[in-house]
Amino acid sequence: MSQPPDLQSHFRLRPASPADLPALNALISASTTRFCSTAYTPSQIRAMIGQATANRYDSLISNSTYYVACPADNPALIIASGGWSPRRTVYYDWGSTTAAEYEQFNPEEDPAWIRGVYVHPEYARRGLARRVVRECEAAASRAIPKFTRYTLSSTMNAVPFYQA
Repeated sequence: MSQPPDLQSHFRLRPASPADLPALNALISASTTRFCSTAYTPSQIRAMIGQATANRYDSLISNSTYYVACPADNPALIIASGGWSPRRTVYYDWGSTTAAEYEQFNPEEDPAWIRGVYVHPEYARRGLARRVVRECEAAASRAIPKFTRYTLSSTMNAVPFYQA
């Protein structure tokens, strides 16, 4: 993958679509394999990839709350992704249908969840994850104006990024 000299002005964010799933799965695999290797064992990494590529983000994609970043001149090349959810459940258990698991947050009391932020290793450290997270925060606030706080779960290796 070639990198433009000024990536920030050469990429676009757009809502992900079901057609993006093969590219998203490749992104998730590449990102998790590379960035989690300092904090997790190979078997843990394989499990993380298996969970993340097993329809984990389908509900966000169908709700247009999962975004992909692509070079402006190549919208099929997904180099980063992330989404948000107004639900208490971080990840849906597709085998369960209890209402409590799908309970929406109260935006006056609860934060929106930022979920599934990935960056392709060849595009790391160029502000893409930060841009994806900011878009998720802005989109959550546009959709539900009372959302003013956000939270996320993170892998151990990504904690320093989110603390910065």
